Amino acid sequence: MIFVIVPLGEEAKDKLYWVVRVIMYTAGSMVGASLMALLLGYAGQGIRALFPGISVGWVVGFLGVTALVFALQELGFIKLPMPQVGWQVPKSWQKSSRLTGNTLYGIVLGAGIFTYIPFASFYLLLMWYMAAGAVSLQAAVLLGMAYGLFRGIPAIVGGVSVLRGVYPVPVTNWLLDHLRWWHLINGLALIVVGSFLLGSFVL
Repeated sequence: MIFVIVPLGEEAKDKLYWVVRVIMYTAGSMVGASLMALLLGYAGQGIRALFPGISVGWVVGFLGVTALVFALQELGFIKLPMPQVGWQVPKSWQKSSRLTGNTLYGIVLGAGIFTYIPFASFYLLLMWYMAAGAVSLQAAVLLGMAYGLFRGIPAIVGGVSVLRGVYPVPVTNWLLDHLRWWHLINGLALIVVGSFLLGSFVL
């Protein structure tokens, strides 16, 4: 994705144009993630209305167990079905306007569910949207905004690297070649999160 936004060729001479595009991509990512969080937050409120007896403590415990199950998936101990669309954002979006195309890319990727999902922790994030929204829609939207901002960081870093004369392809290839390690790190992080949530539930 960052290779569509980084300043290449003649565009590298116009740094301001790239800055505007990467800001719009990041803003789009935050909007897409926030809308997804808002939608799932409303779903969380609907579930809470249907089952008013479910306390916050039980939701925390459920998220803790889910995080540990997803950790087993990331570490390769179990294989869970991971529903996803796997759709590729079309390059044609860039033809009319690079600025509009980058913004649309950000919205779609920020929502997260329309493209390939490599890590199980994303599904935990979607559940977190629902749980947070059941209590406060504002909390769910803020969580979505934070995720959307995080999605924009690789494009920013990649663009800065190009402007400094360092093309990010070797770094990207290195990240892909060590994907197994990122699953391991993600799995360990899920264990920490799950243990913390279950500890909070028990205590």
